[in-house]
Amino acid sequence: MGLDNVITRVEHEGDMTVKKLISEAETQAEATLQNARRHAEELLAKKKEETDRQIKTLKIQEENSLEIEKRKIRLNAEKEVLQAAFRSCLEALQKLPADTVLRALLAKASRELPDAAYISTNTRDAPVVRSLSKLAYAGSIDCVGG
Repeated sequence: MGLDNVITRVEHEGDMTVKKLISEAETQAEATLQNARRHAEELLAKKKEETDRQIKTLKIQEENSLEIEKRKIRLNAEKEVLQAAFRSCLEALQKLPADTVLRALLAKASRELPDAAYISTNTRDAPVVRSLSKLAYAGSIDCVGG
């Protein structure tokens, strides 16, 4: 019976060693799994933060683009209004008698530019300006009128 006791003891010690190894392996596996989960959570948090930052940047860029587009539309509308006003003024000026407008321009020029030595006009107004002005005629230039 001594041999049976030895075998039983060896089997018992073997079972204890196996249980101990399995327990240590499970503990180590659990620790590894916890580390992996923690690392995955950190990566997820970093990716979420990066994504939120990118979303915020894109949102700001989109808002800026919309603001620029809004300004462009407003400026184009203002430009159209100014061009229409300019055309309307030109039409109104063209309806006025040329010699009356030229007399007023020459009077204003003599007040604002008393030291002027010569005068230039467009080709159409040259004869009238030459007859109304005492300044030397410097030739014709490309302009709307006067």
